[in-house]
Amino acid sequence: MAEMTARAKIRDVVRLRIQGADEISLPTITDSVVALLMQDDDFVAEFMRTTLRSEVYQQVAAVVAATRDLSIVGDTAMSEGAVKRKANEFASRFLGWYEHAGGRHVQVMEMTREDLIVAAAERRQRGDREFRLANLWTRLADSLEGGQKVSERFTAEQVESLYQNIENAMQEAS
Repeated sequence: MAEMTARAKIRDVVRLRIQGADEISLPTITDSVVALLMQDDDFVAEFMRTTLRSEVYQQVAAVVAATRDLSIVGDTAMSEGAVKRKANEFASRFLGWYEHAGGRHVQVMEMTREDLIVAAAERRQRGDREFRLANLWTRLADSLEGGQKVSERFTAEQVESLYQNIENAMQEAS
């Protein structure tokens, strides 16, 4: 069986602590569970490993947003000038872009209508698999709690079954 995540361990300890109780003081149980878990060095290390980076990232973004005159674009904070430079780079990226179309690579700006239609069909074919996998990852993620591993909730057969359901639904839709 897969190793238990820190969050799963917290849930298990809470379940044990509240078992059979018909009245539960949330602050008291919380304090009790925290005190117990703080004695487990392995738990504390796992909890820090799985939650610290996310918390630090959020604080870095908040401090950068609050103290600097920068725009956050994706994972990068940029000045107005840097944003404009990136926009210009993005606008000119198709000048050197080569696209696969029917067994050859053609510069985008030199492609014919026919080349574009073939290239689009090739990308759609490759993209269908990527889209199915993206749907699968989303469905799996929606079924998990933060820090929980797929193997803690699903078997490989269940994941395969979900993937087949997605694939069948896409085929029916097309």
